[in-house]
Amino acid sequence: MVGFEVDLVNEIAKRLGKSVEFVNTPFNGLFTAVQSGRIDMAISSITITDKRLESVSFAQPYYDSDQSLTVTATSGTTGLKDMEGKVVGVETGSTGDMWADRNKADYKFGEIRRFEGLSPAMLDLVAGRVDGYISDIPALLYYVK
Repeated sequence: MVGFEVDLVNEIAKRLGKSVEFVNTPFNGLFTAVQSGRIDMAISSITITDKRLESVSFAQPYYDSDQSLTVTATSGTTGLKDMEGKVVGVETGSTGDMWADRNKADYKFGEIRRFEGLSPAMLDLVAGRVDGYISDIPALLYYVK
């Protein structure tokens, strides 16, 4: 595994004199894995919500991330208003998922399609099986590079 969050956890472990074993877990399974003790902590682009605070504890946030809509360069889409009747992809259980579900009627999304991980979603976006994908900006920026 590579990335900013992997580097961050490795540095924390180094400073604490501890070792780290990374367990790749789908986003929607992170909270259950922490609660059950299968993993000691979860690190991901996790938004702190009141509902999540009912079941898990959070450390001080290490960055603030907003959501973004990613589309293909040839889509002609310039904003959410252009997503009427179209298929919107989201990560299952993510803040993007919650936002899309809450705003589906306002933007008249045709369908919300849920994914386990960014890679399958981006493959479907490129293949035209979804028209746009809503997720955290840093993850999307990293992927589109």
